[in-house]
Amino acid sequence: LSKCVEKLVMPFNVPGSCVVFQPEIYVTVIAYIPHYTPAVQQVLIQGWPLTPDNCGLFLSKVSAGLNEICIVLAEATAGVAELHDQLRLQSEKLTGGLFEECEEQACATPLVNMVSSDMSTLSMLRYGMLALQLLPENSSAGIVVITDGVISVPNGHQLELLLGSLRGGTVACSFLQLGGSYHAKSSLGYVPYDDLMRFIARATFGAYLNGCLIGPDDASEAAGAENIFHRALLFWSFQEEFINQRLELAKDAGMQYKLLASKGNAAFEQNLSCMPQLRKKQSDGNLNTSLSSVLSCRLREGYALRTISTAKGELEIKLVLPWKFDVNIEYVVMVPWQSSNKNRDSSGSGSQPKQRTGCKFEVYVEASYDFLHDVTCEYFKSNKTRSPFRLMVAQQYWNALKNISSTDQLLVHLHSFNQNPVYYSVPESFRNGVPLFVMPPSSSGHPVLSSNVKNNSAYAPFVAFWKPVSMLDISIWQRWMHMHRVGMLLEHDLPLPKHLQQPNSSGRYDSVQCRQALHRLFALLRDRSSFVLADGHSYVTFLGEGDKPPVSFYVTRVTYKAPCVVIRFAFLGGTPGEERNAIVKDLTQQILSLELSKRVAKDTHTDGGLCIRPPGPRTYRKASCCILFRKPLERILIRHEKMPKDILSPMVAVMDVAVTQAHPLLQYTPHSHRHSGSSGSSGSLTRKGNGVSSVVDPMSQLSRYLHHRRWIWTVQRLPSVPLPLHAVTRILKTLAKMRLEEGFHFAHSNSGILNMALEIEMKNTVMTDSGDVSLLPCVVQYMLFPPHSNTTIRESLSDDEDNEMETAEADGELQLVTECWVEPQCGVVVNCPVSSSYLDGKQYTEIPKALFEMDFECLSSLITLEHLNLSCLKPELVCPANIQRPPPPTPPVTPALAGSQPSFVSRSTPDITLAQNMPLLQPVAPEPTVNVVPFPFSIMKLLSKCQQTEVLFSTFMQELRLPAMGGGDGANDRAVDCEGRPRPQPNDLLYEQLLENLQAMHDREVPLGLEEQALLPHEIHNRPRDQHAYAVPFAVPLVQATPVTWRCFVASFSGANSTSGSGHTTPNSHVVLTFIPATFSDLQRLMAR
Repeated sequence: LSKCVEKLVMPFNVPGSCVVFQPEIYVTVIAYIPHYTPAVQQVLIQGWPLTPDNCGLFLSKVSAGLNEICIVLAEATAGVAELHDQLRLQSEKLTGGLFEECEEQACATPLVNMVSSDMSTLSMLRYGMLALQLLPENSSAGIVVITDGVISVPNGHQLELLLGSLRGGTVACSFLQLGGSYHAKSSLGYVPYDDLMRFIARATFGAYLNGCLIGPDDASEAAGAENIFHRALLFWSFQEEFINQRLELAKDAGMQYKLLASKGNAAFEQNLSCMPQLRKKQSDGNLNTSLSSVLSCRLREGYALRTISTAKGELEIKLVLPWKFDVNIEYVVMVPWQSSNKNRDSSGSGSQPKQRTGCKFEVYVEASYDFLHDVTCEYFKSNKTRSPFRLMVAQQYWNALKNISSTDQLLVHLHSFNQNPVYYSVPESFRNGVPLFVMPPSSSGHPVLSSNVKNNSAYAPFVAFWKPVSMLDISIWQRWMHMHRVGMLLEHDLPLPKHLQQPNSSGRYDSVQCRQALHRLFALLRDRSSFVLADGHSYVTFLGEGDKPPVSFYVTRVTYKAPCVVIRFAFLGGTPGEERNAIVKDLTQQILSLELSKRVAKDTHTDGGLCIRPPGPRTYRKASCCILFRKPLERILIRHEKMPKDILSPMVAVMDVAVTQAHPLLQYTPHSHRHSGSSGSSGSLTRKGNGVSSVVDPMSQLSRYLHHRRWIWTVQRLPSVPLPLHAVTRILKTLAKMRLEEGFHFAHSNSGILNMALEIEMKNTVMTDSGDVSLLPCVVQYMLFPPHSNTTIRESLSDDEDNEMETAEADGELQLVTECWVEPQCGVVVNCPVSSSYLDGKQYTEIPKALFEMDFECLSSLITLEHLNLSCLKPELVCPANIQRPPPPTPPVTPALAGSQPSFVSRSTPDITLAQNMPLLQPVAPEPTVNVVPFPFSIMKLLSKCQQTEVLFSTFMQELRLPAMGGGDGANDRAVDCEGRPRPQPNDLLYEQLLENLQAMHDREVPLGLEEQALLPHEIHNRPRDQHAYAVPFAVPLVQATPVTWRCFVASFSGANSTSGSGHTTPNSHVVLTFIPATFSDLQRLMAR
């Protein structure tokens, strides 16, 4: 890694010139552990601007991160050997039935969270593609995998999907193999899969290097010439010869590679097979489109340029696509070639536009005889039993040829737009925003014709052209069109739904609605488009000059699951880039300028750190309908469909259930070859032993990529002290409002789980040049869960019943759950708004802690308020005391076997690892991901959020005497009666009467601890006030002095509006706290100071 980085950042001269080129490189480093899935963040660095000056610092941070992960991995696997010995001893003690066990029982569950190596390869490369999407906009994207080469893939179908994703994103995948070549006596059975790495690199325009490249610097490199890493990772070419050269950069290629390379046999160099390559023609035809459009489409699909030749008045271009290890698909396109200058001059002198010249194409397959015979002759023999894997490859082969034909047909169809006026002549009935297609709610994503079109045959040609455009999959648009993307969040409607976080009578929750923002967005898109293809889905705009016929068009596709919206602009191939960027920029500015009226309170001001909001009627201001996000929020958005079954378990452990239950064996189930001609489906992918159909779960991927923290708040002092559901809901609403005021916006809501997102700017502190300050966005997600009761109610629910969320009325301890997910962007936070200024200067690892501190201040005050209110309404309950109970145990942070450790206190469900036949090793993290917060009852934190009223009473004239220094209340200095008891003073009697009346006026008294009694005078002094008009009646007590004893009385009431709109009395929501010195002697001590 150090050799690669140091060489890669070196400036070099552009080939063929004296211009010095200094690459601008942003790097993300992911330490992926192939077999073990620990609960530790595997992203070491994201978005690091790599320069020659900070290269050393970069390597030191990567080294420190690798050492930390190695320590975690060592601790996690330390108990495996010991457990293995214990199991072996237990098996040796068996005296009977040892050899009568079934073979299925021998396949025990893995002792650690293990996944197969073939699955790890797919997951690793998908992590790389996710990391590339979170980097700044680039002109060349690449993944460099540093590995020992012991990798694999599940099957050919998964490899084809992986290559399609890499080619679709124009991602070059390169491999840097560590160690030397395979040696039979020293590899311990681990054989590097060189062929797979070379094939993936060749198929994605990447490179293949090995560890033998580390050597002395060449003299040419010191002179400013490009080095081997520049040629491998920075240079880009569509020529097959250049791509093959990057595969031969490895010095330790092995004797087989050297022998074949010395012979110069191209066929042997490509497939390294002893079988000769055959070239078989599969199809040919004509395409009524230009050569540039054909080349653009094929190069976007991953084809490489092989040769260009002219013969017999034709220009012949050969393109090649590496399809399998030893199978290539060659695409030959031919167009008429005018070689004489006379013909070229005459072709450009006419004033009339020239008719488009068509192309001829031929498709060849280069493979061995066995492969061609297997997929052509044996494939169609229905009476012959064949291996499902051979059948899968054959079906993929014919599907690949069918995709070539369908791609060409759609290419000709799209580029015939301006050839027929019927295609761009919008009928009169569709010019006023009437959609051509509609998206019914019950549709599977495909638009259907509107009622105005079904019975009118005059619209048939127009509909026939635009129907394929409306049904086109956005994941493959880049083959035919230029893509632009804009992501944003919509402003939510006000007021928020009543049952957003509190279930209704049927146990269901409402979702956040954005109807007003969506209405304004769709209205703008309708006005800017030539016609509406499908309202709320697709809009078409023609591009042309004035009244002339349009020459091109672009499609605006809206993909949304409100509030998250993604707008994609697809321009027809050949549209100039300057024009595209201008259109996208102008339309984006118009979208961001959309506004709606939002009710807000009057402006607030801060005085002494306390936010003061003046009373008065609410006003209205304009708020933006759409909030732009520079990062692809939809890719990293956390979507909890329901409450986690075990909130104490880390997210990684929950997501690894499907992986740890059985060793995954992916199995491809091909369809019958008799139906291969009528269906474009290539089969289905299943797992043996379970019903998981996805290879890499998105939530599992994000849980290991994003920085994640979860807090479980205990809102009850004891389970026997219930808290009303409406009180807990009021706490959650307050938290949500606080986050909205800080700049967060709703991003997703389901089953009462709210996800709010905020995009902040981070400054790269590693840039040595102060004039080059780059700000990169970072996405912070904050999640609020509905009230949770940690009972075992879920254990008795069926699968269907478990889909419904439990309510807080269930028996057990009531808890609140919050989460924070932060993108691991390097740098520090800058330019935060005033409401969230506490995040300034924080790194991404410090953001969850800052949010937790704000939540603790808020929740501590609210929970204290609700419990004080509850103690007033129910006098039989014990008033919350100042003594805190011991905090409940948190998930383990050291490796321990789940079977030998006690379960967590108050679990909602048993641990996932306890349900297995074999004990598993718990995930390990340097610091706990899940934290349980004890009951945060604190009257002092509540006082800083309350309004204060100070009442001064007069007493009888009396000489002010301080109590004796030795303690007591000064009774020795008073007069005594006949029985020797101190005679009460008038002020003592008056004060006792005052206390009795205060106690009668309030609901109950709250005992104060010594610490609270000492902090109360300081809290009164620290509150903002006009010292000249209303000075504090007593001085600040000394720290060393014995604190004055105070008494606290509490009363609750319902506020100004005691009844709701329905006429029912609303529950009490206000509390009055009255503080007064405990005795008249304490009052004297306080005033004497």
